[in-house]
Amino acid sequence: MSPHLLTQIYIERLHVLPMENTYALPVLPDIFVDAYAPERVQTLPFYFAVVDTETELIRFREAYRRLSGNEVPMPYLRSAFVIQFYRGWECVGGFVLNTVERQPLRYFSYLKPGLAEKLLDASDLHAADIVESCCNWLKPGLPLRYKLQFYLVMLNQARRLAIGTGKTVLMGGSIEKKVKMLQKMVMSHSFYHGEVFTDGGETNDDTKLLEIYTTPIRRMRTRLVRAMVRKFILEPLAHTRFSGQ
Repeated sequence: MSPHLLTQIYIERLHVLPMENTYALPVLPDIFVDAYAPERVQTLPFYFAVVDTETELIRFREAYRRLSGNEVPMPYLRSAFVIQFYRGWECVGGFVLNTVERQPLRYFSYLKPGLAEKLLDASDLHAADIVESCCNWLKPGLPLRYKLQFYLVMLNQARRLAIGTGKTVLMGGSIEKKVKMLQKMVMSHSFYHGEVFTDGGETNDDTKLLEIYTTPIRRMRTRLVRAMVRKFILEPLAHTRFSGQ
C-alpha cells in the first residue's frame, strides 16, 4: 500500500467540525461536514478542527501546559494555525503549525541570539523554507487508532501547508526523550542538540536538552508510514513476543 493511499484512508475516516469564527488552512482537505447539532457532536468518536476563538485557544494552551509542563504564549497561538482534536466535546489533543510569514519560529526563541542564523547557513536553509510543527500533545490512554490518526493528520496538514505556501522543509523539536525518538523517525536531520537558552541563561539540566530536527517535505510521507509501522506495529509485536517467552 502506498504512503499516499494509507494517509488518505486515515484522513478520510475522521470527522472535521467547522467551528464558529474558525479560519481554515487554505490547503485543508475537503472533508468538512455540515454543521452538526450538539447532540450529534457528542457522539462523534474523534475529529479535529482548526481553531482561533479565544476560548478554544485557552483550552489548547492549558491542556498543553498540564501535559508538557511548558508554557506557550497566547500571541503565538493567535498568529499560528492551531489544530485541536476532540472526542465528543472533550479536547484530547492538538498541535500547532507556523511559518515565518506569520511570526518568528518558536524553536529559535530557545537558542542563543544569532545561533539560529548560523545553523540555517550551515544547513543551507532559510527560515522562509520552513513549516514549524510544535506544541504537540495527546491525552494519555487514547486508543492506538486515534494515536495513528493524530500523527497522520499532523504530518499531512504540515505537508499540505508546505505545498500551499511553497515551503520545502518541516521542522520539529522537543526536550522529551520519548518524543524525540518518535519524531526523529520522520525528521531525521538533527538541526540543533544542546541547552535551552532563556532570558535567565542556559539550562544545565542534561535531561532537558533541546533537539531540533528537520526533514524535506518531499520525503515526509514515506518516512511517516515507516515510523508508524515501526512504532505502533513492529515494536508492540516484538514486546508481546518477548513477554510471552
